[in-house]
Amino acid sequence: PEQLVHLVAWLQGAGDAGAASGRLEGETLPAKASAGKASPQAMGNFSEGRWSGDRHLFWTGGKPGDTLTVTFPVKDAGRRKVHAVLTKAPDYGQVRLTINGAVASTVEIDLYDAKVTNTEEILLGEFDLKAGEQKLEITISGANPKAKPDRWFAALDYLRLE
Repeated sequence: PEQLVHLVAWLQGAGDAGAASGRLEGETLPAKASAGKASPQAMGNFSEGRWSGDRHLFWTGGKPGDTLTVTFPVKDAGRRKVHAVLTKAPDYGQVRLTINGAVASTVEIDLYDAKVTNTEEILLGEFDLKAGEQKLEITISGANPKAKPDRWFAALDYLRLE
């Protein structure tokens, strides 16, 4: 039954080729945390959300002020819209995002939700990107009062460049 669920999700577009869709899967991108650990996590058991490829890049062990730096490639220089899909859950924090040091248009994103789910695609802004490696920084800024105490998890499903 689990394989059938994955097949249906793939047929509906969740399993499409990242390059063809412009998606950069979070779980495949190099990441370095100033504190804690970031690693891929399978999301197939969570029915409330829909993750591209049924996985995300899951960051644990951070606290307010800590940063996860995710590196992503850009083939050709130019002005690009950058979109992101993140995960929300009862033990996730509030975050701020930057691209190459420039603040994303969304000042702060609250990743709290009573269920484990994902955000809609969020436009982070338009950025002048040079060819080569770029840096997305996710900084924990706090927690929703409803969130589980002393946990500030965060997770990136994918980035999409337009």
